[in-house]
Amino acid sequence: MRLHLGLIIVGMLLAILPGWAAVPVVLEPPTTTAAKAHPDDAIILWTDFEQDPAAAGWTAVETPKGAAEPAPLPLEWTMEQAHSGTRSLSATRSVLLSALMPADACFVYRLRFWGRIAPAPESKPSTRMQGKWGLRFYDNQGRVAWETIYRGAFASEEWHRYGAKIMCPFWTNRVRIAFWPEGGARIFVDDVELTEDAVANAFDKTTPRPSATGRSRTAGNICRRRWRNCEPENR
Repeated sequence: MRLHLGLIIVGMLLAILPGWAAVPVVLEPPTTTAAKAHPDDAIILWTDFEQDPAAAGWTAVETPKGAAEPAPLPLEWTMEQAHSGTRSLSATRSVLLSALMPADACFVYRLRFWGRIAPAPESKPSTRMQGKWGLRFYDNQGRVAWETIYRGAFASEEWHRYGAKIMCPFWTNRVRIAFWPEGGARIFVDDVELTEDAVANAFDKTTPRPSATGRSRTAGNICRRRWRNCEPENR
């Protein structure tokens, strides 16, 4: 009975405190993702991988079974596939990570990219979703404090556009973009873009930014109010 009551309370918190107890996320439909960014959106990162991604801080890592820390792997900067230009970034075993970038608490970010998945040779038709992608948020000590993961990259011969709006948790202050292949599939990514969502973040320009050093009710209120600007009727 106590466990059942506890689950009810947690569910209520997640429902009524999206900026305080959870990290809001909105996956964008293809028509929205393909549209141009708002002219006031601040570009945090944009790359078509035509220049050496290692020089820009991209890395590839793998965590072997039983290991506590990830091990570096060679970065697959390839000319086999590209959505634009002649090059893309690829992975079969590793997690692809961008450089570590500053992030503002309660700010809404928009991640967009083009992806293509070459399916694993033994994959079944029911396992077409063979890639993950998302944002990895870090705290003041450099630890992974929150991770958004989506099983949204489909095995296909064609390139597809993916995107989402994601709010930075107020107890974190740095972020990386991350891509994972799954089940032996090979993922290709190109034309990656991370921006600040100008419309969602504009509601309270005079309000001080919440601190990333503690979870305050004020920060939760700021996150909730800002997230409402991501809803379709407010766009």
